[in-house]
Amino acid sequence: MRRNSRQVMLLLGWATLLGFPLLAWILNHFVKWFDPAELFQSRIGHYGLELGIGTSYGLFAGLIAWRVATIPPVRQSLAPYIDLIRSLQLRTSDILFISLCAGIGEEIFFRGFLQEGLGIWWTALVFIAIHGYLRPTSWQISIYGISMVVLIAGVGYLREYAGLVSAIAAHTVIDIVLFVKSIHTPPPTVHSPHRETNDEFFDESLW
Repeated sequence: MRRNSRQVMLLLGWATLLGFPLLAWILNHFVKWFDPAELFQSRIGHYGLELGIGTSYGLFAGLIAWRVATIPPVRQSLAPYIDLIRSLQLRTSDILFISLCAGIGEEIFFRGFLQEGLGIWWTALVFIAIHGYLRPTSWQISIYGISMVVLIAGVGYLREYAGLVSAIAAHTVIDIVLFVKSIHTPPPTVHSPHRETNDEFFDESLW
C-alpha cells in the first residue's frame, strides 16, 4: 500500500512537471500573456546570482512556513497532511524529484503565465486556494494559508525582479524544507495538562 502511494506521488510529480507547462502554453496561445522566448530570461543578467537569491529565499520561507505550521491549533489541523507524508516513506531522491517537479511545473504556469495576467498577489491567492489552505470552515488551516499567500507572493516578486529561475529555485527549496521537516520532526505526544506544548515538536535546534 505504501509502495503504491509512493508511486502515485512520483506519477503526480511527472504530471505536474509536464502538465502545468503544457496548460500554460495552450492557454497562452489564446491570451498571449507571456513571450515563450523570454520565459527564462534572467532579469538581473546573472543566472548564478538568480539561483542563489531564490535558494536563500526558499530556505527562509520554508522555515517560516514550518514555524507557522507548528502553532498548536494549526499543527492539529495539519496533522493529517503531515501523517500522510510520513506514511509514504519517501526517499531523499523522491523528495528532491517531487520538489523539483513542483518547482518547475507550477512556477512555469503560475508565475510564468498566470502572474502575467493576474498580478503577483491574485496569483499567490489562487495558488494557495488551489492547494486547499484557504478554508472558511477551518480558521486554523486558513492561518497557515494566509501566511503562505504572503510567502508565495514573495516568490512572485522574485519572478518579477530576478527571473523565473529564481522563483523555481525558491519553490523547490520551500517544498524540500517542508518535506524534510514533516518527515523528521517528532510528532506531538498526547497533551498533558501540566504542559502547554510538546518540547520535542518545538525543538529550537530545528530552527
